[in-house]
Amino acid sequence: ARLFSLYLGDFEEYPDVLIQDEVPDQVSVKKSMTVSAAGVYSGMGDQRIQRHIEDHVHRHYKHVAKKGFEVFRRERLERLIVAAPDESEISLLKDHLHSDLQRRWTGTFQAHPGDDAQELKKRALDTARRCEKKNERELLDRLVDAQLSRGLGVLGLEPVLDALRMGQVHTLIMKEDFTVSGYLCREDRYLSAGSASCPVCGKDLEPVDRLSEELVQEALSQDAEIE
Repeated sequence: ARLFSLYLGDFEEYPDVLIQDEVPDQVSVKKSMTVSAAGVYSGMGDQRIQRHIEDHVHRHYKHVAKKGFEVFRRERLERLIVAAPDESEISLLKDHLHSDLQRRWTGTFQAHPGDDAQELKKRALDTARRCEKKNERELLDRLVDAQLSRGLGVLGLEPVLDALRMGQVHTLIMKEDFTVSGYLCREDRYLSAGSASCPVCGKDLEPVDRLSEELVQEALSQDAEIE
């Protein structure tokens, strides 16, 4: 097993996390014979062999999951993408992961540990982009549903400014290239899309070219999430 970090297009391997466990795939053992009052039975050897192999396999996945959780805590990773030769191995690993990592499970793709790093990077980026688009669609659907059904979501610049002024923003959703000019009172952090005086101190508001950046800063100061 190998672990990589993917951040802003950079794909780097953790050199201290290469995991190599000995897992037997073929074992030759003479079948055991068991005798009881009812008769003679054979085949227990095969069952022991299978249990022996499965035990090694599960120990390997526990090892991978443990090391992955150590890196997650150390590096404060946000999401997890898993690659493996087939779906059964991906499912096995997921069963062994810490619940914090399971919640950050983002996507999967098919690969082998020995594949070239550049090929792994390409597949990981493709998977991350697909998952990002899916998450964006789901987030916007939840926003529209909250706005229509429960009134807990607001759309548009002025309603969002009102929510920020009242400290009611849990998650601020903004298009990546969104820019807008506006006005600001730096003393009271009062934001406005139109020219006016600050209702707190009465001073004239200062024009700002990037009101969108001020929106983000104000949301962060209120411990809101930014998407």
